[in-house]
Amino acid sequence: MSVIVIACVLLVSLPSLWGYYHYSKQALLDSTLHQLQTRTVKTIDNYQRFIQLANPKLQALSQLLNNELEKSEFNKSIPFDQRMMQFEDGAWRNISSTFNGQEQAGLFLPSDIKLTKKIKQFYITAMDVFDGFGASATSNQIFDNIWMLGHDRSELIFDLSYPDFVYLMSDETDYRSTPLMMLASPEINPDRTVKWTPALFDTVSESWMVSVIYPLDIKYKWQATLGIDISLDKVFSLLDTEDEHYQNEQHFVVGKEGGFILAGPWQHELEENPDLFELDAREQELAILLTQELSADVELLNPLFFQGVEHQVIASNIAPMGWRYFRLIPTDEIYQPLQDRLLKTSALILLMSALLGLLINTAVRKLMVLPLFAKSIRQLAGTCPLMAQKP
Repeated sequence: MSVIVIACVLLVSLPSLWGYYHYSKQALLDSTLHQLQTRTVKTIDNYQRFIQLANPKLQALSQLLNNELEKSEFNKSIPFDQRMMQFEDGAWRNISSTFNGQEQAGLFLPSDIKLTKKIKQFYITAMDVFDGFGASATSNQIFDNIWMLGHDRSELIFDLSYPDFVYLMSDETDYRSTPLMMLASPEINPDRTVKWTPALFDTVSESWMVSVIYPLDIKYKWQATLGIDISLDKVFSLLDTEDEHYQNEQHFVVGKEGGFILAGPWQHELEENPDLFELDAREQELAILLTQELSADVELLNPLFFQGVEHQVIASNIAPMGWRYFRLIPTDEIYQPLQDRLLKTSALILLMSALLGLLINTAVRKLMVLPLFAKSIRQLAGTCPLMAQKP
């Protein structure tokens, strides 16, 4: 009888549990993706509030430099020769014994520069401005530094992350043909607006970064480029603020021009050789996905199979750089909490069924089998003379 009861319990409960699982899978997937999309919207908004603080800082610095350079008196400035010296390689840098990179801007001038009185006056005034403005501009931990690049290969920089940056620069250092400089040119930037560079690898700090740049025009002439660097680690830390992470999720970021900035499991290969990097030829479905333009800031895209596993896709635009961010989450990992609950519930049902069968078996034996057996013995004793005799 206990076997029949256990079988009935299992036949009723397990199919019901299996039906509940299949019904709940889609509900769990929909609710989880909705929550992830909502959190991504908040994350992107938070990121944009932080990152766009660079724009007014550069515009304010440009105005401040214009105001100070128009003044005819610079008596308050420490003379150029008391702040700068020529090193063995011929380049000019701050006198190291009196330089504090946490409070002062560093200046690099190449060996081939012609230092006239006017040029010395220009740079010493700019250094004074950076000394006062740099600490405020870099008080936001997102910004690594603030700098000015000149057409003469010069660099003036207030850098808390690498306070000795100018001492690490070789005399051949030349940023003039890079996006750091060219995006501020009148040909590329006729409207004289803030621009964002693609992700660049800086050989001095040996780190990947993105820069926001702004032209320094003095009397309508392009004199230099102003900029702020933000390391990609800090960019991604702003995007990666969610508490809920999935073990095998992957992240891809594609730049405005279509180049990779973050390449999921191939990030190491990307950083080793960004110019020649290509996706694994077997991942054609992923390659097509990453070329897709987004119609909204944050979207849920159709799932795709990546490395043989189905993934859900959350995609978002990243302003102001014009990047596109794709987060791939294995579908099975979203289902995992429900699957764990199903296994636990199934185990509990089996245990309860076994206990119920044991209880029924014990009760039947005690309440029915044993009394019937005793009654049978008594009846048998009454009908058999031999069993009825007393010893």
